[in-house]
Amino acid sequence: MFRQILLLFFAALVSGGSPPRLRFRPDGRIIGGDVATIEDNPWQVSLEAFGIHNCGGSIISPNTILTAAHCIDGVISLFYEVVSGTADLLQNTTRSKVKEAIVHENYDNLSHDVALIILAENLTFSDTTQAIPLGDEEPVAGDKVSVSGWGILNDGDIITPNILHSVNVTIVGREECATDYANVEGAHIDDTMVCAGVPEGGKDACSGDSGGPLTKNGILVGIVSWGLGCALPGYPGVYTNVASVREWIRNNTGI
Repeated sequence: MFRQILLLFFAALVSGGSPPRLRFRPDGRIIGGDVATIEDNPWQVSLEAFGIHNCGGSIISPNTILTAAHCIDGVISLFYEVVSGTADLLQNTTRSKVKEAIVHENYDNLSHDVALIILAENLTFSDTTQAIPLGDEEPVAGDKVSVSGWGILNDGDIITPNILHSVNVTIVGREECATDYANVEGAHIDDTMVCAGVPEGGKDACSGDSGGPLTKNGILVGIVSWGLGCALPGYPGVYTNVASVREWIRNNTGI
């Protein structure tokens, strides 16, 4: 079973002599992965608006969700419900109302792509609902990491699956990632970002995954943010570097 989502694209790839343009993904960005269980990813949540999956997020305390700023910026957060404790969005869903959303004050469409969602009531923790520890150190090139979400399974799709998927990718060094994106109009790589993928492409987060977790050994090290297309060779996915915004999270939540 699939549900329809609206995909908004701020820019499209162009061909010919012009440099390629970023295709931003306000609904998010799992390609090349496998079906995942919520028991293995109990921090994973879906942000739904009017019953439709829009973005992912991670539980970091009983009443706090960490997600991407572009999932929240310009959106009336009270329209959102947070779905937790399930890998299947059509079954066994716990829905939580949003009390408040906090977007990083330095968010500029690429950098500092991080936001907090404060729930109206605390979640009840269980085997399928748990907070994930936050990384204080950023991952380094070659580290094996995992990304999960309900995003589209093939670039170009306009529907997202109801079942959670995950994929394993590898951290790409910041300098290499900056070189990869050097000819992409509007792109820049800075220390608020980490990059991950595989050289041959074919594995990545994609539309509908934004705001979701990039994890290393059960620790949150990144937040799905942006990229050029999905799973293209030579263009790793770009994630918010959790270590770089760790102090901001602590100052706003005490976590």
